[in-house]
Amino acid sequence: MFNSRFPKPCQLERIEYLSFPRENDTGYPFVSFFEHKGSSHAYFEKDIFKRLGRRNCLGGAGGVRLKGLGGGIASAGLVESTEAKLDPPDSTVSTKIKDARVTTSICPFCAVGCGLIAHTINGRLVNVEGDPENPINQGALCSKGQAVFEVATSERRLKKMLYRAPGADGWEEKDLEWGIKALAQRIKATRDGSFIKNSEDGTTVNRTEAIASIGAASLNNEECYLISKLTRALGIVYLEHQARL
Repeated sequence: MFNSRFPKPCQLERIEYLSFPRENDTGYPFVSFFEHKGSSHAYFEKDIFKRLGRRNCLGGAGGVRLKGLGGGIASAGLVESTEAKLDPPDSTVSTKIKDARVTTSICPFCAVGCGLIAHTINGRLVNVEGDPENPINQGALCSKGQAVFEVATSERRLKKMLYRAPGADGWEEKDLEWGIKALAQRIKATRDGSFIKNSEDGTTVNRTEAIASIGAASLNNEECYLISKLTRALGIVYLEHQARL
């Protein structure tokens, strides 16, 4: 990434390298003329830079607005320098989410419940990012949350299911919709066939002892609430959680 013949760049120079387009292949941002100043570490010589190097890059970066990071380094409280400034990015440049529909959602990977913002265009997901207004994560996402876009777009996403009928020796491919309907039908049939209205002493119990519910650690509060309401509506009394198994 960087030219090994010269001193190792500081972190802000590395950020600048990753954030701005480059005019040549010298390994440093916005450099059309490169000159190494020896022990002074002044890497840059150009009109928009005035000896911007390791020792004064903090001050110089105060006037730099980093594309892709959603803000400027100056907003972090660094001292702004008049020696080195870059113009802010062109706000007229269109992005892939400019005309997208915005929908808030929740990350499905764990029980923390980090907020997400999903951008769709004509029903197609084009971007997912952390929701800065969500009080749980305030826009931050872990490595799995940052890859949640692939849950919907990955070519390895399962779109079919395998079903083996009772007594059969092979599997057959079924649609997921078929599987959901078949599961619902079997739950209802099992519940109706095992439903107990009254106990032996005549007490109304309205329960089934043939179905159990096992929760998962990846469920958030809202999902747990809905599952709890569903199981109690069905009369399920055997409720367990993954953490106790």
